Amino acid sequence: MGRVMNNRYIIVNPIFIFILSMVFSPVYAGEIPKVLLHVTSSSQTIHQNALNNVDALLKKYGKGNIIVEIVANSGGVGIANVKNRINGKVSSLLGEGIRLSVCSTTLTKMKNSGTLIPLVEGTNHVPNGTIRVVELQQQGYLYIRP
Repeated sequence: MGRVMNNRYIIVNPIFIFILSMVFSPVYAGEIPKVLLHVTSSSQTIHQNALNNVDALLKKYGKGNIIVEIVANSGGVGIANVKNRINGKVSSLLGEGIRLSVCSTTLTKMKNSGTLIPLVEGTNHVPNGTIRVVELQQQGYLYIRP
């Protein structure tokens, strides 16, 4: 497999490319994988899917072998609501070291419109959810949108 370029052959070997990708990938370079789950929907199904994704990641990598942060903004802040039917699971994951960051901009807008939601203990407040997503991606977090 090759291609002529300036009368020279450049050999492109898929196995070589795979090996290079393993060497330069953070997962294969011995770094702990970092995963960001971005929740923007008020759907209970989406919230449950996000938590199922976290469970799958913890099962695959094990506690302490992966860093996971859920960032919730817009309708997604409901995932952190104490009154949410999944709040026990959220609290359990926070106890496992999973970070749940909730957008303060969204909370302020909700408060100004007369809606207050009690948040699960251990929830992290960030100034802006979208900016937090960008910051985490700049730090090498893999992005998942459940």
